[in-house]
Amino acid sequence: MAFTGRLSGKVAIVTGGGGGFGTGNVQKFVREGTEVVVVDIHPSIATRIANNFPSTQALSLPVDVASETDRKTVLEFTISTFHHLDVVNNGRVNPGTHSTINAPEQDYDLMLSVSLKALYCSSKVVAPYLVKTSREGVFVAVWSISASRPRPGAVCYLGCSYNRQQRACTRVDCLRCSFQSSPAYIG
Repeated sequence: MAFTGRLSGKVAIVTGGGGGFGTGNVQKFVREGTEVVVVDIHPSIATRIANNFPSTQALSLPVDVASETDRKTVLEFTISTFHHLDVVNNGRVNPGTHSTINAPEQDYDLMLSVSLKALYCSSKVVAPYLVKTSREGVFVAVWSISASRPRPGAVCYLGCSYNRQQRACTRVDCLRCSFQSSPAYIG
């Protein structure tokens, strides 16, 4: 697809940018002219993705998205590098292949942390910046529509995807702060 420049001058943080849909989101944002901070917990993976683009358009940062401290670091890095922020694209964790019976508790905790707590940290850190600077911002919360079509081996992932709290938290925070909420359904 050709560059259209529809998002030229915009700056985005893409969490989970090191793989899957997150990488696709990074590619699309860059193709549309956005400057992107590629966020992933795995530094080498985030760097590899960011290195596919000019350094003026994509940079990487290793971050635990469910850490308020790390989210502050991302915001500070983004502002110091690109001077503003317009979009926060909150990605998802890899679904894994565990059933409820054999899913390790730490895998389930990771799903909840990356899928739900990360949204809380994102809103808590970014919303005050957008309000303070009077910038219009967009939060994109990516979740799966496959939760309504359960399949074996993805119980933890589907449970998080179907969690209405995730959608409601993003929408309520956006309404409260007059931002756009852009739900992205990935099937």
